[in-house]
Amino acid sequence: SDIDDGAVWTPDGKIVFSRLTGNSRDLYMMDASGGELRQMTADAGSNFAPEVSPDGRYIVFVSNRTGTGSLWRMNIDGSDPVQLTSRRDSSPSFSPDGREVYFTNFNNNSRTFKVGIDGGEPVPVSEADKPFESISLSPDGKFIVGRYGKDPKRPDTLAVLPSTGGAPVKEFELPLGIIGGTGWLPDSRSFVYAVVGADKAVNLFSQPLNGGPAKQITNFTSQRIESFRYARNGDLVL
Repeated sequence: SDIDDGAVWTPDGKIVFSRLTGNSRDLYMMDASGGELRQMTADAGSNFAPEVSPDGRYIVFVSNRTGTGSLWRMNIDGSDPVQLTSRRDSSPSFSPDGREVYFTNFNNNSRTFKVGIDGGEPVPVSEADKPFESISLSPDGKFIVGRYGKDPKRPDTLAVLPSTGGAPVKEFELPLGIIGGTGWLPDSRSFVYAVVGADKAVNLFSQPLNGGPAKQITNFTSQRIESFRYARNGDLVL
């Protein structure tokens, strides 16, 4: 597949994704069978990490069209692009009501913020002195999971923070080899992460918030998962 940097469902069952063609990365939309391919961005730098609002009205994504990768919003048909942030921002994630977008800013020690769908001053969510990145907001909007801290001598740590902000309510030290972003099962009771095994294959695991054992979701022996996303009906897109 030449899909990269994430793929996400729309409420009506289409898929929005980023694809590298030549020297540019653009957003596209297609139906679930791979048909009706439509290019959503063109001649505007690199565009990636799309998120679709819960009501299907907007796509928020990362674009470097002004020189720095920052968050942009456009209508679901690709029209009317609006810049939401102006710093080095990534990992957008919508609140359930579609009114706020959570994201990581790399100019602030990889700190997580939120911004309104119409823009405005971003509001800090994570602690100022603890890196928190590769984030994902739970479907019920109550928690954020992400990589926490940057100590190469320790196993990777994933932490769960309240979406209202503050210190982690749960921390999970996990085996080395976690890659990519994070996600959630649709019931918001378990988060999902990807791990590279000894055979170089990438597989997904789910970790219950209640602290029970992690469960392996996929059983690949050679394939690499570049991105993953659960639809609201529970379907998994790899």
